[in-house]
Amino acid sequence: GDESLTGRISYVELTQVGQAFQLGRYPIHFHMIGTVQNSYIKGNAIHHTYNRACTIHGVHYLTLQDNVAYETMGHTFFIEDAIETKNLLQNNLAVKTKRSWSLLNTDQTPASFWITNPDNQFIGNHAAGSDRYGFWFDLQTHPTGPSFDPNICPEYGHLGEFTGNVAHSNGRYGLRLFHRFTPVSNPCAALAGGKFNDREQPDPIVNVPEVTHFRNFLAYKNMRTGVIAEELGAVKFHNIRTADNVISGVEFGITAAGPWLTSSDDYHLQDALIVGASENIDPEILTFEESGDTCGVKGARTEKMRIKDTIFANFNYDSKWGAISTCSHCEGPATDSSGRTYFMKNLYFVNSSKRVRFDIPFKEIIYDEDGTLGNSTHRWIVFYQNHLDVPECVRNEATYNGLLCNKDISIRRIVIDHPQPSNALDNLPLKVLNLNKIQASRRNLVDVSPTTCPATSSALTALNTIDSTAIGLQNSLLLQYDYYTKNKTAYNEAVKLFESTGSTSQQAQISTYQAAFTAAEAQIATLKPQVESYYGKYDLLYTTDKNVCNVNNYQNVEFRGKANPKKNWVFNVISGYEYKIHTAQGADFTSLPFQYSYKELLNGETKGVIIHFNHTEKTEAFIPIYTDSTGKAVEIAPKAANLQLSDSTLKMGDFHLNNVTRHMMMKFDGTDAERIRFTLTREKCITVGGCGGTLPSEGEIETTPRYWSKVASWTKTGKIPVAGDDVVIDSTWNMILDVPDLPVFRSIEINGRLTIKNDGGTYNIRSYLIYVRKGEMIVGTAEEPIKGKVIFTLYGTRAEQTVYFNNKMFEAGNKVIANTGKLLMYGKPVGLKWTRLATKAAVGATTIDLVDTPTDWAVGDELGINPSGRDYTHRDFAVIKAISGKTITLET
Repeated sequence: GDESLTGRISYVELTQVGQAFQLGRYPIHFHMIGTVQNSYIKGNAIHHTYNRACTIHGVHYLTLQDNVAYETMGHTFFIEDAIETKNLLQNNLAVKTKRSWSLLNTDQTPASFWITNPDNQFIGNHAAGSDRYGFWFDLQTHPTGPSFDPNICPEYGHLGEFTGNVAHSNGRYGLRLFHRFTPVSNPCAALAGGKFNDREQPDPIVNVPEVTHFRNFLAYKNMRTGVIAEELGAVKFHNIRTADNVISGVEFGITAAGPWLTSSDDYHLQDALIVGASENIDPEILTFEESGDTCGVKGARTEKMRIKDTIFANFNYDSKWGAISTCSHCEGPATDSSGRTYFMKNLYFVNSSKRVRFDIPFKEIIYDEDGTLGNSTHRWIVFYQNHLDVPECVRNEATYNGLLCNKDISIRRIVIDHPQPSNALDNLPLKVLNLNKIQASRRNLVDVSPTTCPATSSALTALNTIDSTAIGLQNSLLLQYDYYTKNKTAYNEAVKLFESTGSTSQQAQISTYQAAFTAAEAQIATLKPQVESYYGKYDLLYTTDKNVCNVNNYQNVEFRGKANPKKNWVFNVISGYEYKIHTAQGADFTSLPFQYSYKELLNGETKGVIIHFNHTEKTEAFIPIYTDSTGKAVEIAPKAANLQLSDSTLKMGDFHLNNVTRHMMMKFDGTDAERIRFTLTREKCITVGGCGGTLPSEGEIETTPRYWSKVASWTKTGKIPVAGDDVVIDSTWNMILDVPDLPVFRSIEINGRLTIKNDGGTYNIRSYLIYVRKGEMIVGTAEEPIKGKVIFTLYGTRAEQTVYFNNKMFEAGNKVIANTGKLLMYGKPVGLKWTRLATKAAVGATTIDLVDTPTDWAVGDELGINPSGRDYTHRDFAVIKAISGKTITLET
């Protein structure tokens, strides 16, 4: 129990001690005895050990001071269960901490100081030459082992003190905070759940963030990073000095952006000196693979990371280096959605020409608060993208790796996540076009592609004209429908009365009503095709407007399936501009959740942007819905006319829909914090005639098959189809494809049945379009999968014929196999679908060795070869040339 014994060990040499693979057998071990204020470990030399140096286990107020540990196995100074608090570790030196496989998994990546509870004091300690880490805050959710206590929560606990420590020459990091350190006033309440269980917005009364300070830390010559913090709450780093670290001086993963970070003095990193290369740098640093990515500070993947009063020096040592980089650990698709905003103030740059170097996925936004990163007039910094290339921005790759933009604009991010239907939209890239500033002369890619684009272009005002004309025509048509219905009803009633009474006055009324509805009928016949000519008119900009048609004017935005939030597109926008967005294949949506930047950044910002997009299917109502402060779902009402950026009455989420041209426009700004996130949902059709349509009825399939190769099979044309034909399989036909190599058809429309002959051969089907309309196409069956190969090759460009469904109300695009009937494809099942490489596949290798024997693989099969590293773009494809056991020879 507390103070039940006293242990004082000072100026003793311990060597060849500690028993590997034996729990609790450490050179010095204070074990489960509570408070020990009268005990200490001072001035000892502990070297060449097999199991740590000093272990603090279940004790409090122990002093470890002036000790030297050299060449120890596993964590050297070891705080074991995360129950230990108020211990003092001061002026200790740990040199050459070595990996161990004898106890914990973490001993394989050891730290000189392994810290599981922050409520201890670390003052003036040195960690040098560890295999992995100098100081590792591996904080636990609750104490572990025999010390488990659900009422103690170290991840959210208080820091005793961390001041004046040094870490150098370690194999990975000097100081590592991993996984989480989010100090709050009531630590275990952070795990209780509820409305305020959020690292960025904790309950301001019950559980406020506790501002915590790491001070005067020195980190140099570490093989990755001087200071790395994965997930932080209200944690601030003061007077951090780093130099000669291979990847970065300081790196933040997730930083809290909540209310605590509001004053001008609240910064994550302050009064720091970050040196890329000192005069004492080891020249061989450039031989390391990671050294090409060296930076001073690697920015967070969360909002509002802030740096102040910091010096960046000597980042000109290598042309690839940069002072500030972005988006920690965002290389893979499973990290953050990106586009986060950083804030910088009072920065100094010495021999550091490249002040910013953007990293994957190249979407972060940097705001310079005082002109020390940019200049007095230009303070926004963002990576160059086509849709951001505007007159307010100057491109400067040498210094900023992108655009330096005027301080009077704002750069914000828009997030679209979990689009529906997911099976149609997942993994499609999003295209973004700046409608105001389409200037080919300002682009890297000035060529117009495709070459079929027209030579003329329209102004943005032309869109307004198209929209207003279409709405005017539709209103006129609806008026005539109403007029027709009213007079036709009155006519029918007058006829009934005349037949029952024979009144001459009723006979006159009949003539009047008949003339009226006949005139309305004529007007409908005139207006209906005019209205129909505007259906999807917004889509027609692709073929009628040079700048909208030109794919080189668009920015391609990747779909990130596993990022935060999952299934998202993220793109940046510049306030005061209008942007057009659409998916790469023109796929339609039923639900799109939007979020505009981060509400603490917007602060009532009114200028904002307007986003334009189209919907392909004829849908006549969309409803944006947001959740207000009471948890109630609130609908945003549509605006009657096109939106204008100059309209000061517009608020976030206001929208206008033209259900003729299928053109949607929405305002995004900071005027209403509750609307920052909303979901746009498609509603049913509401106008006369509805959105649907009918397809021809299907006849019964004939029992006697027809064969493609026989002229007699083609009873309507009297000839076998040739190149360029529009081929139609009629609704009753039972056609067998027995021609192995077809010419290129303009289209194949299937209303009956087309079966690919299953004789083990190869069948090449070539067409601009294949449309299984009301029929069925059969390629093998479940009982008898296709024995050979069937190769579909689709031809054409954007301007080619397009498949429309439901009376041209739903566009499927071109170069497609479109199916509204029955499409059955059964390929040969493969037993071994994937395996691993048995040996490394070198660049240019023509053979690979597998772990498993591919018994059902065949020559000519295609292989996908995935990377083993973090860069998911390092993938390859190959064709099998020969198979010998587990060795595959590849085509070159």
